[in-house]
Amino acid sequence: MIKKLVTEFMVLGYNNRKKRMEGLEDILISEYILGRLTESGMQIIWLASGNKLKIPWEYIDIFSSLNTLSGEQIMYRGLPEDSVDKQIYWFVLLINQFNWGKGKNFLDTLSNICEQGTSDFRKWFEEEFNQKLRPLEMVTADKTMLI
Repeated sequence: MIKKLVTEFMVLGYNNRKKRMEGLEDILISEYILGRLTESGMQIIWLASGNKLKIPWEYIDIFSSLNTLSGEQIMYRGLPEDSVDKQIYWFVLLINQFNWGKGKNFLDTLSNICEQGTSDFRKWFEEEFNQKLRPLEMVTADKTMLI
């Protein structure tokens, strides 16, 4: 079970450290779509529409570290059935796709995360580790949606 790997990871001493970056760093994900690393996290920016998806640093931090420790085990198991396990799988996959520069696959995985939403994962994470995670935010010209 993938949740067990996250529990071992958290028990072994992951400390919710904050990442801070000087300036901005843009990475081309696809034509007219950028990934921007900022002090507050990662933003996926659709240049044609101005829409942004904001991923808080705590997700990037947790899943980058988890990927280093257990990413191969998580990926080897394949896509699980459980909704929390799926979110963990997809976030680890997303980190790998971002690092490998696989823009189309990155967007497909990001779409899966957004379609399912993060509420089950955030609820489980808070119950298990007594830590709250902020939701992802989709910002459009008309509204902001929490994911």
